[in-house]
Amino acid sequence: PILRYHDRWNEITLSDFDVQSDAYMGGSRYNVFLNQSKDVSGFNPDFTLRTTLEEFVIQGMNDLMNYCEQENIKALFIIMPQAVAADRIANQNTIAEMIEKRELDLLDLRKHTDEIDLDLKTDYYNERHTNLHGSLKVTDYLARYFIENYGFKDKRGDPAYQNWQEASEKYTALIKPYLYDSDYKYLTSSY
Repeated sequence: PILRYHDRWNEITLSDFDVQSDAYMGGSRYNVFLNQSKDVSGFNPDFTLRTTLEEFVIQGMNDLMNYCEQENIKALFIIMPQAVAADRIANQNTIAEMIEKRELDLLDLRKHTDEIDLDLKTDYYNERHTNLHGSLKVTDYLARYFIENYGFKDKRGDPAYQNWQEASEKYTALIKPYLYDSDYKYLTSSY
């Protein structure tokens, strides 16, 4: 699961991307994600904070942005909603500024929590991650954003994506005991 292994980037191989073998297509079954909430309502990010980034971070970001530009790749950089300490906010803000200076696409979800309808009292399981309820809202927001801004199409009902439909149904059955009544609208959204 991504939450357990998200820092193993230097160990992965192509076999790690075989989601076809996962009955839930990567849907998190991490217990804390499903049933824990942390109140982060005291969080108020300061988007003016900046910091000096480590050289390897600057180089890595520049390499990635250069590659996207050279290969004419229209990448979208996303900063996920988090309720983190000032030093992390400063890092994120500085990286966002680098992306904006290059005029590349950036979606800073920290600035869209109201539109996403994130409840800072119930939709996180720790400062860095949304829980099941928050993730449903973020996923719904991203789906709408991709459709509206990048021309993505809703593939539900398309026979070519039947395996994804089956995985979605299995995952919905798995998470059903943890859902609030208000969560169902995110599972049944039409785009």
